[in-house]
Amino acid sequence: MNEHPPLTESQKQLVRLQAQIDTLQAEKQAWVEDKLEMQTRIDHLLAELKLSQSQKYGKKSEKAPRGTFNEAEQHKASSSPQHHKKSKQVLASHFEREEVEHTLIALDCPCCGEQMHTCGSEECEQIKIIPAKISVIKHKQFKYACRSCEHEKLSSNIITAPKPAQPIPGSIASPEAIAAVVTAKYCDAPPLY
Repeated sequence: MNEHPPLTESQKQLVRLQAQIDTLQAEKQAWVEDKLEMQTRIDHLLAELKLSQSQKYGKKSEKAPRGTFNEAEQHKASSSPQHHKKSKQVLASHFEREEVEHTLIALDCPCCGEQMHTCGSEECEQIKIIPAKISVIKHKQFKYACRSCEHEKLSSNIITAPKPAQPIPGSIASPEAIAAVVTAKYCDAPPLY
């Protein structure tokens, strides 16, 4: 029979110390890994802080001629006057669309007093901005003609239902979009572009 001699007290203490050393080494390794992870995070945050400070306090490229405060007036003055050409602007199809129909209340023909019928419509689109949301308003103005005048006269009047007056006629900007741009420019102070 091959029996191990009983461990002496010093040998038991040596085994306990070796176990403690192994535990301490494992903890040390975990601390080293945590330190590396924290150092990486600190470096990343310092880089973000440096970028933020350079954007906030660094040189800006917004230069305007002296005496010009309103960028819209400056742009208008710098652009040469052009002839008004009606070109239909196509707005991105991914925007949510809201359709507003404009109809006549009284369908009596101004010439003969007979009832007019719908003979088509005109469509135009505007951008509407709700903070953090952009949608498109589609104005549909119905056109009306009188069947009696079409048959009895050489020409007949076509009357288009009016749409609400626009702040900038012919523009794709709705009152809400203009208000958002003005508020952003003069209250929040980002550049106009």
